[in-house]
Amino acid sequence: MPSPEQIRSADALIARTIKQAGKIISLRTPEGRRVAEALVVMLEEADRSLARRLYRIARRQGGPKATFTVASATAYRAQIQLVTQYVQKRLLGMTEKQAAWAVRSSYKETAQLIAELETRFMGIGVPLRLGEASVMNPIINGSKSSLLAQHATSVDRYGAGMIGEFEKRIRVGLIEGKTHYQMTKDLVGHGGPKGTVSMAAKEVSPGVVERLREEQIGEGLFVRYKYWAHRIVRTETAHAYQQTKLDTYQEVATHQMPDMQKKILAVLDNRTAPDSIAVHGQIRPINGYFIDGAGRQYQRPPARPNDRETIIPWRPHWPETPRSRELSADERQKAIQASIPGKAANRQKTAAQKVTERKQLVAQAIEQQKAALAARRQQALDRWESEQTRLIERRAATGRGGKVSQKVIDELKDINREQAKLDKAQRRLGAPRKRKTERS
Repeated sequence: MPSPEQIRSADALIARTIKQAGKIISLRTPEGRRVAEALVVMLEEADRSLARRLYRIARRQGGPKATFTVASATAYRAQIQLVTQYVQKRLLGMTEKQAAWAVRSSYKETAQLIAELETRFMGIGVPLRLGEASVMNPIINGSKSSLLAQHATSVDRYGAGMIGEFEKRIRVGLIEGKTHYQMTKDLVGHGGPKGTVSMAAKEVSPGVVERLREEQIGEGLFVRYKYWAHRIVRTETAHAYQQTKLDTYQEVATHQMPDMQKKILAVLDNRTAPDSIAVHGQIRPINGYFIDGAGRQYQRPPARPNDRETIIPWRPHWPETPRSRELSADERQKAIQASIPGKAANRQKTAAQKVTERKQLVAQAIEQQKAALAARRQQALDRWESEQTRLIERRAATGRGGKVSQKVIDELKDINREQAKLDKAQRRLGAPRKRKTERS
């Protein structure tokens, strides 16, 4: 049974999700109604996608299993269905309070479900990313729904229809709580543009694109070059996250803290580009523009593909920290010089070295998961031994025994299955890769 604290935490999570949905929709204008209808469509798309995922998992495992993946998908789907009901009630003309009261039974059931799942898997209770998904909805934001739609070279490469499909897949992935890897896999499954594909281009005048390099790709751009799909996912999700943060800062500055500003921070390591080093630490008004080392002006990142900058809230009286302060001219120059060897070394790495590094990272991740699994097994065994001791004492006192809780037995079975999967992955990691033989 979930503890009172877990139930309160789940209640707060659901309340936050409902409040976020209420901020997105406004039924006072026809445009606001279209936004609410678009939100319902997004939620229904995500619900269908999660239903398919759960069905595939059930078929593959021979029935629903209490794994983290299933539990996470179940929690997300419960929230999606609740918010869908809430927005539909609002579309019928109910006020926020009336709609919240109308879905109160589903509200309690969803909170109870999430609290119960939290007792087995930490981190299940995650609010829906409705704000981020709404950023990528063309009905809500028009041509600013994605960076792809705003750049003529991208429109020339993919076409408006394909960009719309990418936006749909990414916003549904955001609502579902998918990782970058999962969303990249979705785009690779789509394939991307085929035939004569623009690989490099420039915009010579507004709306006029000159292709600098083309390539014949029959199987699809993302199938041949997976990193193109990964770049789109990383850049577009950053676009959605940063725009949502900026909207929040603007709201706070308008209603609560008039002196609220924004600060931009870059990730400073041997992969940081000089343009990001130059913009690191700049402070601007909420609607002001940052200027990076390449001369680009923008209100919030990303300013280019794979941009790792982020914005944070800032107030004039807050103290600077070594991590957040703006770099001096000498420090910027040193940071640029320090990043050059790292970039050159990365370019000089052979394919075999990169594969070896990736294998090492995967091996480390597997070891970490196995350590966490060992801790879970020990906890489950402790509970099993505790119940055995209790049953023995009960049999000695009353002459009647009993059985160990099925919940503990099921958890041990799940742990054994997950251990077998990790062992298999570890064996595959060390085994030489088999080459596919050509069919005659």
